[in-house]
Amino acid sequence: MSGIAGAVHLDGRPADPALIGRMARALAHRGPDGESRWVAGPVGLAHRRLAAATPEDKQPFADTDGRVFVWDGRLDQPARFEHARGEFAVAAWDARSKTLLCARDAFGVKPLYYHWDGRRLLFASEVGALLEDAAVVRRPDASTIADYLLMDFRDPGATFFEGIRRVPPGHVLTVGKRGLSLHRYWRPAASAPGVSEEDHAANFAACLLESVRDRLSDASAAGVLLSGGIDSTLIAAVAGAVRGRDARPLASATVLHEGLLAEDWEAIAFLMAAGAIAPPRTCTNVSILEILTASPEPPNDEGYPVLSVLFDADAAHEFRVLLTGIGGDELSSAAERGAIGDLLGSLRPIRAWREAAALARAYGHDGWRASTDVLRTALPPGPRRAVRRLALRRLPRWLRPRLARARRPWPGEGGGPRFETRMAAASWRALTAPSFTMALEKLDAESAALGIELRHPYLDRRVVECFLATPPAVLVRHGYRKQFVQRALGCRMPLRTIERPGEHVPSPDGAAQLRRDAAMLERGLFRPDARVFDYVDRAEAERMRDAYLARGAPHGARLWSFLLLETWLRRTFTP
Repeated sequence: MSGIAGAVHLDGRPADPALIGRMARALAHRGPDGESRWVAGPVGLAHRRLAAATPEDKQPFADTDGRVFVWDGRLDQPARFEHARGEFAVAAWDARSKTLLCARDAFGVKPLYYHWDGRRLLFASEVGALLEDAAVVRRPDASTIADYLLMDFRDPGATFFEGIRRVPPGHVLTVGKRGLSLHRYWRPAASAPGVSEEDHAANFAACLLESVRDRLSDASAAGVLLSGGIDSTLIAAVAGAVRGRDARPLASATVLHEGLLAEDWEAIAFLMAAGAIAPPRTCTNVSILEILTASPEPPNDEGYPVLSVLFDADAAHEFRVLLTGIGGDELSSAAERGAIGDLLGSLRPIRAWREAAALARAYGHDGWRASTDVLRTALPPGPRRAVRRLALRRLPRWLRPRLARARRPWPGEGGGPRFETRMAAASWRALTAPSFTMALEKLDAESAALGIELRHPYLDRRVVECFLATPPAVLVRHGYRKQFVQRALGCRMPLRTIERPGEHVPSPDGAAQLRRDAAMLERGLFRPDARVFDYVDRAEAERMRDAYLARGAPHGARLWSFLLLETWLRRTFTP
């Protein structure tokens, strides 16, 4: 973990060393053990370093061809980031061509933001460093807020800050004589002709094993985040196998809340008994809403744990590197629906309906509504948007009309990779969705504030390519709920999803929880000076609140999203 920042002037003006210094200091928490800068003519680069980094990671790094690099993360070949594995954000200045390149890893684990005014580019690992320049206005982006409220992000480069964009995952941004350009540098190779079903499983297991091994190889103090799902417990099991029986149990942490599955807790107990993990650090008696509002980062709908609830400032001594199961849902769950999309595409609607019903039951749902919802999500993006427009016909009454007019148009569909199956395309869309990128950036910022680096073994190019090459029939041969992954790994844990749908830990008193939620909404959302009502109609939101408190179910998710947005707006833009 580290932090990078810099500036380049295309009009030849000299870079401001004072600004480069301020940007570096704004990233001090990402690298509290050292700061280095390189300023020459129109270019300035800065790096914040963590003491855990090896001596070879001292930056900025200059090669013999006149290029100067700074990077954050694990970058094996700085001169050829197109082939590098791991998680990284990199910037490289080429003095001969007077060109700056900025790139991110394939799935956007490491963040990289920029501000471009047509003459000068600023870039940094966090938005706060860009705001050190008075010319960058601190203002919320109305179009992104509209996308968030409608749960429908359109622009992969947009952020919640006006005038600040992100380099999309798997892309390189170039700034030079011809101005600014952006292109994708990596597309997955997702075909494996002539491979047997057994070979697909063996290849996936080998790739995931190597991914976990690589992410533990330089970890002085490693742990695993057990986020209440199948994927993280599988990563813990693989990590235990990688480290061997003689290693100390891996440190672990989890949030215990009313949504945790009983089967997941049984898997945690199994891992402890097997010596793979130590008893987890836990956080209890905290509602999901309280967890979500604890983060100072922009809101999102992914629902990942907020790390500040689990860890304190001293946690980095035990969890310098923290493995997660993030990416498993985007691969497996999206693929399961995509496989049904392949049945629809091959004109087998009856078989598709049966599989949709089976998938719904596997996740604890039943009935024609649940099956219809699975079929809808199995459609390609174009038809799915058409169905959604027919269902809604108009924007919700709670959204202010001017906010609807502020939305950006849909980007073009061209330029992305093409896949042989809808299953592979569905997984790829989930992995590259703007909402997923934003969730990864949120987690990175939270972990950086704690001195912890998150690493996601599922988000490895080898793992993803291997998974995308698996035919739909092989993936779902044994049923749904990620059973291909479990069986490929030779899973011996008592994950009951193989036999029956999940059973949740008993919830606390529902009425008491509803009262707690109501108090949080009243205190945090329906206050006289709430900023969110610049975007949401207050009277309509109050009607939604009354219906939610009367019946407990309608409008809850929307009200929570209003509260999360209000909390972030107040923290970020209040003088």
